[in-house]
Amino acid sequence: MTRRSQHWACTILVCYSGKRYAQAATNALSAIGYDMSKVYTLEGGFTNWSETLPELTTAGGAVEAPEAAVRNDLVLYESADIDTLDPMETKTGAGTKLAGLQYEGLIKYMYEYAADGSTVNTAKPNLAESWNFDTENMTVTFNLKKGVKFHNGDEFTAEDVLYSFERALNSSTKAALMAGYESAEATDDYTVVMKLNTLSSAFQYNISQIPMMNKSFMEEKGEEFTLETVCGTGPYYLSEHLEAQSFTVSAFEDYHGGAAEIKTVRYDILGDPAAAMMAFEAGSFDYFTTLAEVDVDRIIASGEWNVVEYEASFARSVYMNLTNGIFDNVKVRQALAYATNKENMVALIQNGKGNVADSFFHPEMMVNTSAPDTILGYDLEKAKTLLAEAGYPNGEGIPTLKLVTMETHKDYALAVQQDYAELGINVEILFLDANTFMADMVAGNYDIAVNICNLGNMVYPWGRIFESQYLGQTNFGLINDAEIDRLFAEINVTLDDETQKELIHELINYITENVIYLPLTYSANFVAYNPDLEVTVHPMSVTPYYVRWTK
Repeated sequence: MTRRSQHWACTILVCYSGKRYAQAATNALSAIGYDMSKVYTLEGGFTNWSETLPELTTAGGAVEAPEAAVRNDLVLYESADIDTLDPMETKTGAGTKLAGLQYEGLIKYMYEYAADGSTVNTAKPNLAESWNFDTENMTVTFNLKKGVKFHNGDEFTAEDVLYSFERALNSSTKAALMAGYESAEATDDYTVVMKLNTLSSAFQYNISQIPMMNKSFMEEKGEEFTLETVCGTGPYYLSEHLEAQSFTVSAFEDYHGGAAEIKTVRYDILGDPAAAMMAFEAGSFDYFTTLAEVDVDRIIASGEWNVVEYEASFARSVYMNLTNGIFDNVKVRQALAYATNKENMVALIQNGKGNVADSFFHPEMMVNTSAPDTILGYDLEKAKTLLAEAGYPNGEGIPTLKLVTMETHKDYALAVQQDYAELGINVEILFLDANTFMADMVAGNYDIAVNICNLGNMVYPWGRIFESQYLGQTNFGLINDAEIDRLFAEINVTLDDETQKELIHELINYITENVIYLPLTYSANFVAYNPDLEVTVHPMSVTPYYVRWTK
């Protein structure tokens, strides 16, 4: 709050939230041309007013301090703009995050803390209050929650479920999640019976990822809805979108789970990670999920933030465009693997935090996984030998490779460029915004890329970036391998844990030895947030609905 005194030719900045927010406010005033020598910052709100500035009291009496209200807003960071409002088609982090706030599935699949402090996946009722399997007749009956409202006030019913299933079947990102689906019917307004032709070990997860959409709204709006508005059942709805600047969601007061305490959430878009970090330290963001390893010790030492650490179950990786003829030869791919100094990446880029990724699938944190039998560790001489055997001694004959990535992976891209130079291979790096990056990967407009992707800690959903059925969609390596397709198909329908472990181990060995993707590191991920915030679920999966201000 800024007040101009009749006695002083200055601006008084009254701050309730601590000096980092006062600093952010003074930075903003400076940016618009205020004379900062005439700005007086008063921390502690009006409780300090009469003591600090007695000459500004009324008739010599103390100014009555108003009770500070508990905040009900959040300001968060996003590295890129949303790509589409269609929850069935979004491929970027921002689009997926927005879809998750606005739309819901029949089942909620959540990360939570186990008693030993580890994280576990939990399938919980959501728009379906219960579901029952009939394995003899191969059906699943979903009993829908009654009284659920869409954002436009329409009631959620079984007809919306049938519409959403059909739309998912024709979606570029959701179709494979409907594996095993044969048909569905509504036996009444609140009951849906799904007929299956196969059982899937990932059925509950798959169904949780299908967003329920409003049939009547969609039929009225058609495909234009992706350009103007949305209509889900989620706790928030998009209330403002300033392209390439920010997007804001507001709480849905008729939400079936109870209205969120956080009423507005603004995501400020900053493509430069360094600028985002500076903004965070100045107090611009209340919750920050992309804290770099090199910044962690300083942020902890400041004592101004709660910092939570968790190791990622997914690997940052090098993707190779397998339609590029150079990569047809497995020895070339193996040479790149042996030439990649992952230990240096952990030590220098990650400040010693996290671990080398010898497998694309974390052997300890992903369900039914194990370490590969063969480890392709750093061995430059072996890399040179393999490259020569492939017909490219000292890199001769390999044209400059185009590496695409985003600024968030800059240091890893530079490390890869340096490592491959030791083989005589020249790498040109292009830094792209998230939407262009994804489009180029889908189209195969690259040679190699550095990327990170998170599809959960079960193996089967990762088929979306491996299987040939996802070519032109999310199969970013442009992989067309019958053996990989077979293994993912069998993993999907195998319900016995021991058999599934064997199949997954076979898959891990195959993709490791053939370097289908080249895993680099498992990050030690850190979340930092305002100590006045209370977080009630695991920070890696938290949404504003599970956050509240305590003061």
